[in-house]
Amino acid sequence: MTRRGRDLLTSAERIHYTSIPSNMSEHMLVTYFTMTLYDIEMIRKHRRDYNRIGFAVQLGVIRYCGWTLSQLNEIPDIVLEYISGQIEVDKKEFIQYNKREATKNKHLEDIVKEYKYHYFNDYQYKKIINFLYPHAMESGNTIHLIDITLEELSVKSG
Repeated sequence: MTRRGRDLLTSAERIHYTSIPSNMSEHMLVTYFTMTLYDIEMIRKHRRDYNRIGFAVQLGVIRYCGWTLSQLNEIPDIVLEYISGQIEVDKKEFIQYNKREATKNKHLEDIVKEYKYHYFNDYQYKKIINFLYPHAMESGNTIHLIDITLEELSVKSG
């Protein structure tokens, strides 16, 4: 809640920024959820099917929105089907993986290390505040500010 007692985002806006759409375009699906040969090599290191699909989904989710599996409510069927087809694992195996919080956390650590991702920390927070401040002085539109922040973060990480 803001000091004025209202949410910065509506429920629909919050869902937009914290979920993967079930009607994702093919372009977005291919861009974020296509596994490279290196990715498939990493995925195949896991013995069980549910670990392979879980690792692959987690990698795609991080690429798509920077969130972890534990932060999302669900993964759309279109994403599970697309990934499962690439790694030749039944998408139903993901149900078993999603129950295993410790495994998800271990795989997250492995992905961060292997792909050289970074956790958002105080240093990045200060950099984003410095970047965002002049934009916020020009416009108080929350959606605009979120969108340019996400753009800036994706440019810096890409």
